[in-house]
Amino acid sequence: MDFVKSIVTTFDVSPQRARFSVITYGRGTYDDTAFGLDAYTDEVDVVNAITNIPYTAGDYTDTGLGIKFMREKQMLPKQRAHAAHIAIVMTDGQSQNSAKTQKEAAKSRDAGINMFAVGVGLTLSQKELLDIAGDQDRVYTVDDYKACTIVIMNKRCLHYEEISMPRLTENQRLRAVGMLETGMAKNEVARHFWVH
Repeated sequence: MDFVKSIVTTFDVSPQRARFSVITYGRGTYDDTAFGLDAYTDEVDVVNAITNIPYTAGDYTDTGLGIKFMREKQMLPKQRAHAAHIAIVMTDGQSQNSAKTQKEAAKSRDAGINMFAVGVGLTLSQKELLDIAGDQDRVYTVDDYKACTIVIMNKRCLHYEEISMPRLTENQRLRAVGMLETGMAKNEVARHFWVH
């Protein structure tokens, strides 16, 4: 989870700025280690919560159920009207029910959640990653978890440009993107990181 923590530390975490949520999944969702967007209000608490999430190995990947949990229990109940809603699905395998994964990802995108897919390793389904993200430009693959941070950090500004922010004026959107690109501020939109 070091790559997730390093991403968190690049943002200004507060109730008014960046907020984070995490759910892990395998054979179902691991609700006991999940936390929602309003659970922690500063960077230190978010990083500590991520540090305390144990790695759970398994032989089953229920990505669709994880996406549904994120959308229904974490994202939609706590969304802010002025913020972009972003989910990054990280997976090191292929889900056992790809039709369910595709359906839940489509429902999330239809609900206004910008979906990104990061595939880690060599046994990935490119089709499933595309089904999650809905757009090839939002699909990333890396050989191992150490490379995740580099890919995500290098693409951070690009993501803001790609994301539709319909509730922000054009000036607000450009200002948020500009501040990120110049490093003047860390962000003005909510972030939702969801990790497998």
